[in-house]
Amino acid sequence: MGNVGIGHSAIENNSLLVRSGSPNEDEDSISTTVQIQKYSHAGDNQYVNPKALRVVNQVQAGVSATEWAISGELDSYTELSSLGNTATSGVARKYNKGQVFGGHFQAKDLTGQSSNSDLGGSIVGAEINLSATGDDDYTTPNGYPGIRIGLDMPAHTESNGEDCGKYAAGIRVRNSTDGGVWKKGVHIYDHYIGDFGAEPMSVGLEVTTSGSDSVLINGTPVSGLTVDTDGAYGAIIEGDHSLVDLYVVGGDSNKYGIVVSGKHSNAAIQIPEEQYISLESTNQVKFRYEVFEGEGRIQFYVGERKIGYLATSASENKRLN
Repeated sequence: MGNVGIGHSAIENNSLLVRSGSPNEDEDSISTTVQIQKYSHAGDNQYVNPKALRVVNQVQAGVSATEWAISGELDSYTELSSLGNTATSGVARKYNKGQVFGGHFQAKDLTGQSSNSDLGGSIVGAEINLSATGDDDYTTPNGYPGIRIGLDMPAHTESNGEDCGKYAAGIRVRNSTDGGVWKKGVHIYDHYIGDFGAEPMSVGLEVTTSGSDSVLINGTPVSGLTVDTDGAYGAIIEGDHSLVDLYVVGGDSNKYGIVVSGKHSNAAIQIPEEQYISLESTNQVKFRYEVFEGEGRIQFYVGERKIGYLATSASENKRLN
């Protein structure tokens, strides 16, 4: 099994060292270096959140070092890309109705002040960051663009399950019944104010799916979708849609289907030449702008039959057949 030792002040700046194996020898590995087993029973209810392992680290005023209560560090030199070497792993197995978590992180602000005061540093529940060099332009064998991922949430099926596992949501953001409220459920921000060195994202949010809805907005918000940007376009809808690019289904209490307000220097609504505007669901009664024998017209149709037009040329103001 190789060298296994436990000792006090085994290496500099460490109170306790537990080591298995040696970085300088080729030997058979062992499954677990340190294992802690704890069995809880019905009579152990006198404790609040009992733990198999508890680490307490107090940082007093005046400390200049950044303290980490628990640190999982992994140095990987393997060339096998199929492996998933992990610095810190949490596994929870659910065998009954009790709620379980694979990982649980809490950050509590105990300053007693609201954030409009000078609180100094921020408070973050969990931070995930990547550090690398160069572009991530690799395409995986299954066609996914890129292999550097900040947070990956695959949905698996248990090996002994009879049916494919299906789950309610990959990410759920919710307010608490104790009054806690997120001002923004999800905030995608590619730079902070004053951080002029940050490069903007190419795409803030991308949804790729073949399901029924790419984005579904429910509830009773003041606005189901608000786009507040200063770029060239507020929203772009592209793609080969088999039926409709934009579909608005109103309720009985809706006053308007589409409202365009504000001041537009050219036009509030623009459609290409020879594209119809239909006035009923069968697409029979419609009109469009077209050029006929050198004359611009707003031409009215019933089916393919022309029933009248408004001339837009300077020589003639109006003609109705």
